[in-house]
Amino acid sequence: MDNDCTGAVTYARRMVARIGPKNRNKMRVFLLEWRNYLNLTQEQVADRIGTTKGTVQRMEVNTREPNLGYLAAFAEAIDREVSDLFRDPKAPTQNELLKGLEPAQLREVEDFASYVRQRTGTKG
Repeated sequence: MDNDCTGAVTYARRMVARIGPKNRNKMRVFLLEWRNYLNLTQEQVADRIGTTKGTVQRMEVNTREPNLGYLAAFAEAIDREVSDLFRDPKAPTQNELLKGLEPAQLREVEDFASYVRQRTGTKG
């Protein structure tokens, strides 16, 4: 290979490393927003969960990614469902969004949900 081609390959490898799948499947969790929305301190949440203020802080700033057990404990500590943690507390809930739909629109949503369940092999 000549030098121009080698440089291009090296550049391409660096770009793949930079834009690769590193954060592709990362989901946004709104822990800090929920805590602030409910006017709770990190200490209060930590006491309710049975952990330290430092752990709460690391989870909020994504220094440490929360596992399902932590999310369940956090949700219970703030009297919410785990699924609520994946939306901004100021955003409408699923029920609030569906509430104003006409029957035909609701059927479309149900049909789409059924299609997604079939395609992904999930139940519900």
